[in-house]
Amino acid sequence: MSSFNIANQAEQTIDVLVKLAHCVEPVEHVSGRIEMRVPLMKLASVMALLDGIDLERGVESIPGLKEYSIDLWMRSATIDYDPNVLSFELWNDLCAIKENPSAERIIRDKLLSVLRAHSNHVF
Repeated sequence: MSSFNIANQAEQTIDVLVKLAHCVEPVEHVSGRIEMRVPLMKLASVMALLDGIDLERGVESIPGLKEYSIDLWMRSATIDYDPNVLSFELWNDLCAIKENPSAERIIRDKLLSVLRAHSNHVF
């Protein structure tokens, strides 16, 4: 995959993460692992956002994302991340977008900064 495709995939993944932040609620968060749940009334929105998304490629495109698991029955996802790359505070800021939508651009820019700092690819 060319560096342009990787950069494009990473930016698309960030866009989806920011949009998902409006639809999910953090359940448990410790440094390196966050679990988020989708309220039933937001399930259709989340499904629409994820339609056609290649989650594996998305996770691989973001430095610091290690792995994820999805529990469809519980409507939850657990994400393991490297807190030295994607800080605990950054995840808290991402989760706060739901209460403060005006912060969306700032959080997106912070995530793009992480990409620039930890990637060999041009963004």
